This record gives sequence, C-alpha cells and structure tokens, in this order.
Amino acid sequence: MIIFPRSSQKEIMEVTYSIAFNGKIWNQRYNDSNKTLCIEERNEDEFITVFHTIPLDKPDQMHSFKSTLSDWWCGLEYLNDQYLIVHGYKEDQSIEKQGIAIHTHNGELSFMDQELTFHSIVENTVIVTNEQKELFPIRNGKITTIDELTKEMNDPIHSSVVSPIHYMEEDTYFTTVAQFLKQKYAIDAITGLDYLETGQSIIISFNTREDQKITNRLVILNKEGQEQFNTILNSNLSGIGFGTFYLIDDKLIYIIDNTTLEIVTPIN
Repeated sequence: MIIFPRSSQKEIMEVTYSIAFNGKIWNQRYNDSNKTLCIEERNEDEFITVFHTIPLDKPDQMHSFKSTLSDWWCGLEYLNDQYLIVHGYKEDQSIEKQGIAIHTHNGELSFMDQELTFHSIVENTVIVTNEQKELFPIRNGKITTIDELTKEMNDPIHSSVVSPIHYMEEDTYFTTVAQFLKQKYAIDAITGLDYLETGQSIIISFNTREDQKITNRLVILNKEGQEQFNTILNSNLSGIGFGTFYLIDDKLIYIIDNTTLEIVTPIN
C-alpha cells in the first residue's frame, strides 16, 4: 500500500492524496463528527480483509488493521466517532451475518463475540441479538440487560457527504449532458452518468465504449465549461455503476480501478 501526495502540471485542480491498496475497496463509511473515512479492503489473493480509518484532514495518519473476528470472512458494518463495528458470517461462503467485533479507530479490540450479531444502535449503545432473536446491549465491553433502553438512534441525519445525481440513457438530462460531452470531447457517452454541480464547478462521471469494453472517466469543469481536471476511473468494464464519486466539504473523493482512493481539493 502506498500513500503519497500528488500534483499535476496540466490540470488546474490537483490530486492531493492518492492511497493505493493491495486489495479491492469493498465498502466505505464516513463519520461527520470527526471527519473520518473508513475503508474495507479485501485482498482476494491472500484472503485478507483490512480496515483503514482515514482522518480526511490528515490522511497520512491512516490506521490499518485486521479484525480479530476473522482474517477474511468479515465486513464493515458501522462507524461513529469512537469505534467501528465489524460483522462476521454464519458460515464460510454464506451471506448470513453472525459474529461481531467492536474496534477503536486505531484497531484496538473492545468487544468480540462469534455467536452474536449486530442489531442496531440505541441511545449510543450497540445492541446485539442471538439466534433466539433476544436483544442485549453492550456496555463497557460487556453484555448487559436492555430494560433501561427506550429510544432508538440511527446514524445522524445530517451529513456533509454530497452525492451526484445518476442519469440513465432514457433520462432527458442524460441527453443534454451527453450532447455537451460529444461537442467538447468528440465522444459518445453511453449507459449512464453521474452529475453534480457545486458553486463554481461541474463534475461529471461518464462512460464510453472502447473495443467492446466500457471506460469510466471523470471530468471537472468550471461554469464556463473549461476543463479543470480529467482522469480515468476504470477501464475494461463489462457493466456500469453509479455513485462513482462524492464530495465531503471541499474534497472530491473517488476510486480508481477499485483499488486506489484519490482526493482532489479544493472543490468550490
């Protein structure tokens, strides 16, 4: 895994950080209160799942660790400003969840049980359930009783994450944007695109067909239509996705080839 600052001589906007992982980026969670991004990385060659907590203001201070719950059969469930929750699976090759581990952001284990399953967050308390569907809160790393809990609290409604609008080919606005891209780049956008306008910028992630494969490209333009940034997110695709980028404050975040997280700042 490599973390390094990057700049561009051609583009007006710059890649501030590029973080390359050994495996594929499988899942992401973000916590607003301390501006921390958590990445679930899955290395299919070594059968290892690694979790990375990244302070977006200081991404070079990233913490990386494997969960004590399992080297491979686990996944990212939940993130807040103090800890993250990892779920396990009932059996190998199964999608049914079972097992829970609670880690601090630097990977320290505060609770683990192979038989219990994450249920919800209630009054800032983690609730787990057993196979009999009984509910138990976790307090101070121990299972306690649920009689005092009255109010359920999920993730905060407020979030500084801004996601693009996805337009399919049949949408009228897709046609409008595709015509603009054809005029500017002499290309034919296909299948769908992600589109977002900010105060001074227009961000578009679009697909083109090259040699029977789909290439996904991201461009940033100013309101006059002048290009500020241009990069390929993925090539050799057999299908399309959506939500290919997002904004947090003035940071544009996207993934290249399913393995590299990049941050572009500032986005105005």
